[in-house]
Amino acid sequence: MIPAAQALRAGAAALLDARGENDLARIVAAADVEVVGSPESWAMGSRTVSAHRVALLLDAPVFASFAGDAQKVDAVRSAFAAAMRTPETELAELAVVLRLPTIQAGWHRAYRDAPQKLIEDEARDPSAVLGGAAALLEATGDLRGAAVLRRGNLLVADVPGGSFPSLVRYVLRLDAADFAAAARDSALSDRMKRALHAAGTRATEVAATVDFAAAPQALIATAGSMGAAEARLVRALSAMGATVVPVVRGIEEGEVTLAVIYGGELRVVEVVAGDGDAREMEARISRVRVRRAAQVRWVVVPAASIDDEAGAEDAASAACEGIIL
Repeated sequence: MIPAAQALRAGAAALLDARGENDLARIVAAADVEVVGSPESWAMGSRTVSAHRVALLLDAPVFASFAGDAQKVDAVRSAFAAAMRTPETELAELAVVLRLPTIQAGWHRAYRDAPQKLIEDEARDPSAVLGGAAALLEATGDLRGAAVLRRGNLLVADVPGGSFPSLVRYVLRLDAADFAAAARDSALSDRMKRALHAAGTRATEVAATVDFAAAPQALIATAGSMGAAEARLVRALSAMGATVVPVVRGIEEGEVTLAVIYGGELRVVEVVAGDGDAREMEARISRVRVRRAAQVRWVVVPAASIDDEAGAEDAASAACEGIIL
């Protein structure tokens, strides 16, 4: 911190103390203060003044209790404005910034120090923002939200427009379980978004939007596999209004068994590997007859007959009629 910023911090803290705001004075005295960016020229009557932007850097526990209290923020802003008001200078803006763990600086410093390769690839390294947001949630007692953030992957992109401060978009990729939990719990989702917004805010940049996305995952089933055949058949059965529940999924062993409820009747559909030659199907039919004795229709469908959507629709119709293919 340069001496001028130290003097400014001391002056604002002294004003707060004189006004009886002792707790706020201690917060300011323990904070880091930075004058950031180029000054703006303001015309005030017959004179022109230089207006400066100031960043107040706070650790996560203090930030959690202070940043969301508009009355406290206004009181501190008033103290800094008074300390900076001279015939030539004014306070343009006071930004309350989270001091990021490990680097002990705000994001407005961290992105400048990021390796050039990272700056070219993604404009900035978002890991410090994730860490700061997680620390902020931990400071508020939201350990669940902090854990979800630490498991996530944060992507950042600039929003075109040339505005100041510049705008960015955050996308937090979550695994399927965490994404589903955030979708079910709107309060959890809101807390994580607010924490990311707070951790990513700096004097020259703010988050325009914070969105969640499910992490991509490669499909296991290939076009001609048992998994693909099952998926086509399930889609066709569902389109007919049937309820489908997997009972046995031995895809590698070449057999999938589905419980199908259609028209108030339970039926069992077995998808088997192979093209359904006579001997194989004869063995299957004998099993079907045994199952019928238990008053449950058991339908055998060769996977080769579901090699496209049309075949899946035919198989679904046959299954719902109890026909053995």
